[in-house]
Amino acid sequence: HHTRHVATRAAKAILFALSLLTLGGSSVFVYAAAIGEELDGLSPLTVSLLFSANALASIPSARWTGRRGPAGIWFLMTAVCALTIALSRSGLLFGAAMIGWGFVFFMGVPAAFTLLAARSNFPEERAGDAQAVMALGRVFGPLLGGALYAAGSTSTLGIAAAAVIAVGSGLLLYVDRQR
Repeated sequence: HHTRHVATRAAKAILFALSLLTLGGSSVFVYAAAIGEELDGLSPLTVSLLFSANALASIPSARWTGRRGPAGIWFLMTAVCALTIALSRSGLLFGAAMIGWGFVFFMGVPAAFTLLAARSNFPEERAGDAQAVMALGRVFGPLLGGALYAAGSTSTLGIAAAAVIAVGSGLLLYVDRQR
């Protein structure tokens, strides 16, 4: 009989932060194509190329073998990207934010997982927990984003998403400083 071990307080805080990060991020990211086309005047081809560039930008950061620094810093940059996508009416800024998001988000995720492992007594049990809470954020993020987008307020969407991501980032920075 195998029983799961209770997560430490720090691990619980990190898991909560990860759920906030995906909640805020997915609330904007899911609607980014619509924002780019309808509000920024980009063609569907341009938007699709920018989504591909987002994925390409994540490859070097996901494969990064050097020191990443605090995960919270990377996610604060993700908040800036989300805010830029939702608020800017410039195709150039939209593109830069989409590509930047790919890089900074995947610099932050492994850093957050490393922090989670360092703050857990049983890190192998927390990896699945991390995936579960991140999926939970991806479930509710589009609902939040859809409600704000349908209300016609991408400014509110951007501010709300950036605030949620910033709270998750701040929580990661707080846990990371307690070494």
